[in-house]
Amino acid sequence: MIDFDFNGAANAYRRSLLLEPSKNAYSNFATIHFYLGQFPQAVQYFERAVAVGEHDQIVWGNLADALWQIDGRRDEAVRKYRRAIELAEAELVATPGDPTLRAQLGYYHGRVGDAEISERYLAQAAVTGADQLYVQYYRAVAAADRGDRAAALRSLTDLVALGYPKALLRSAPEFRSLLQDPRYKEIVGVS
Repeated sequence: MIDFDFNGAANAYRRSLLLEPSKNAYSNFATIHFYLGQFPQAVQYFERAVAVGEHDQIVWGNLADALWQIDGRRDEAVRKYRRAIELAEAELVATPGDPTLRAQLGYYHGRVGDAEISERYLAQAAVTGADQLYVQYYRAVAAADRGDRAAALRSLTDLVALGYPKALLRSAPEFRSLLQDPRYKEIVGVS
């Protein structure tokens, strides 16, 4: 089993921030904190990334994801997801055929409680993007969110087949509801 060196990555991003603070450096450093389960720190650095890249729906979505994991901050997370939706829908006008963008919108809409819109976007994404890594990732998270274990496990299987690192899946808080599932353990390589 190959594990991801989160601490080594954190040190590299920390050095990167010292050399040249940027939206990507803040976002990457925040992502490491997210996978380490350090959600308040992830929020802190995603907020810095948003300050630099205020029109980036991915950073807004990532900020919302970190807030979502902190007790008592779901309402704030929903507001950030709504901002991500606004930006992503504007982006969709320019790139209407982007299945990953549709999958992100499906995921965001699911998190804010718009189940019908979520399902529509996720289905559209699957039509042309079933072979794309992040289409499967967002489909898996959305399925886990709505309690559809079978769909989440199918998407996770596809995600791993497409090359997504199992170590990241093992660390992803979005899949906590699946931790005891024998099929999940098999997919991510845990005994």
